[in-house]
Amino acid sequence: MERGAAEDDIKTCPLCGSRDDLVIRWIPDIDFRVHELTEVGCAKCGKFFSGTEDRFAMADWNLFAIEEFERRGIREPHAQLHRLLHECARAERNAADVRAQIDAYLEEHIAPTCPFGKGDRFRAVRHPRGIWSVQAVRAVYGYNTGPFWIVSAVNVLPSGRLGDKTHEFWQQDADALRRLLPFWKPHTWRQVVPGDDCMVLKQRGLIRSVDRSSHVASIALGDQLVEVRRLQDLGVPIVRVERDAT
Repeated sequence: MERGAAEDDIKTCPLCGSRDDLVIRWIPDIDFRVHELTEVGCAKCGKFFSGTEDRFAMADWNLFAIEEFERRGIREPHAQLHRLLHECARAERNAADVRAQIDAYLEEHIAPTCPFGKGDRFRAVRHPRGIWSVQAVRAVYGYNTGPFWIVSAVNVLPSGRLGDKTHEFWQQDADALRRLLPFWKPHTWRQVVPGDDCMVLKQRGLIRSVDRSSHVASIALGDQLVEVRRLQDLGVPIVRVERDAT
């Protein structure tokens, strides 16, 4: 997206002396409210300055124009103001760069210390009680706490499907979170799939075969092969119940 900038507080081009060819562009060429980059400059001369914020690009262009005019003995009445605006923009950009480095450090060194990952389930034994599924893990820094991780989670319904309640669990509450095995009681025999890992009699097993019409599954427990005829005796991968709990 591009529009003329002759009416904006953008200084006349010092290279060609034109205001009619001043433009402001937003890249990518979509809704300017969600653009990634702004360009400000003169379309006639092809001279542009860019920034992640409109004011950054404008501040760079205005300083360039002021300094070019000053070389020719032409002084801008508010030159000092625009120099201060440029310093402010530069400080904001530097702060954003440092903030990004801080976030990268927290992501690399703090977030991995969380014992949970996306898709893991846990039981919270303090408010808000219940079973939760991890949606994301991020790390932040608090001046009164230091760095710590935060788990964003969604509640798990009795069916095994995900609910619509969300909550953030902070590292300071880690002792109230009990990790659960990645299995859930199936509600239909079609959720019992050959080749899946499973839980039977508190042991991990492998589903060898399923006869859904007869409601029986053959499960390998080590060197032993057992038959399961009741769904309540079986735990299947949570992905099976998240997708189909009917």
